[in-house]
Amino acid sequence: EDLSLIRKGFIEMAVSDRYSRDVGKAKDLMKRMLRRVK
Repeated sequence: EDLSLIRKGFIEMAVSDRYSRDVGKAKDLMKRMLRRVK
């Protein structure tokens, strides 16, 4: 049972890390787009 909980925690951490990275890329893209518009 403990192993499955630990595995679940690792998966959640990996998913949230990937998500935060994607959000960062999206924000960078938005900044570039705004600069081009101005």
